[in-house]
Amino acid sequence: MNNTKNKMDTAKFAQLIFAGFKWLSILGFLVSIIGLVLSIFGSYSLWINSTNSTGTIIGYNTIYMSNRSMSNSSSNSFGTRLPIIEFTDNSGENVNFEGKYGHSSDQKGTVVPIIFSNTNPKDAIIDLGKFHNWLSTYIWLFVMVASSLGVRNFSRKPNLDVK
Repeated sequence: MNNTKNKMDTAKFAQLIFAGFKWLSILGFLVSIIGLVLSIFGSYSLWINSTNSTGTIIGYNTIYMSNRSMSNSSSNSFGTRLPIIEFTDNSGENVNFEGKYGHSSDQKGTVVPIIFSNTNPKDAIIDLGKFHNWLSTYIWLFVMVASSLGVRNFSRKPNLDVK
């Protein structure tokens, strides 16, 4: 009898764990939908109505992140250099924008490939290739698919035989 009670307690515990994972998967699915929507709207104009061109690095803006330090640095902050790129839009006007990612290998005057929106030329990025340009969208899509599979799998009751 005691053995049956232990098996029933184990079954209830397993059901609680499955229910917890189900709700965690649902939460992950909802968060991934929000992230995916924000990622798509953030780069939508570059997907639909954009022009590939080239721009020139005209300078760098150093951004410091506090409470991040390098192991060999005595300061309490970490800096990264964001390139400032200048290009000529479709109407012939010079436009400047700041790159989103740190860039230390290219020097001032280096020509880099860019993508800019035809409707808002200040909405531009350095073209790092199809995979890297849209990486955040791919990650959110992967999280959404994985969490939806988690919801499906953890919605079933665990198959525990209590005899």
